[in-house]
Amino acid sequence: MTASWGGFGFLWNRNVATVYIRPQRYTKTFVDGTDTFTLSFFNGDFRKVMTYLGQTSGRDADKIVKAGLTPHNFEDTVGFEEAEMVFVMRKLYQATIDPEKFIDSSISEHYPEKDYHDMYIAEIVKVYVKEN
Repeated sequence: MTASWGGFGFLWNRNVATVYIRPQRYTKTFVDGTDTFTLSFFNGDFRKVMTYLGQTSGRDADKIVKAGLTPHNFEDTVGFEEAEMVFVMRKLYQATIDPEKFIDSSISEHYPEKDYHDMYIAEIVKVYVKEN
């Protein structure tokens, strides 16, 4: 899954990342099924690959093979050899966004299907940086 909603920070005395996944995303099945996941970051040469990955569901095609990416085991979870950086994450917290708590009601326009994201806060366990 490609993602643009999220961020990095410091919480509970840990370096963390926050990511948001809609309930219908196939990736959510994998994230919910384990304690760890990866965040893989690619350079600009992979822009077309990222567009393809964002527009195609893994339910419909083996999009990783079609995208030409090589899965790689990082600390018992999967990232990609072609990534410039891979963050290994351990889940700490999960919650579904509650529309009743929107202070700015215009945010609701991002949810016409009422498919509110699940928010995950995860600790950064390790970071791999590709050597050039």
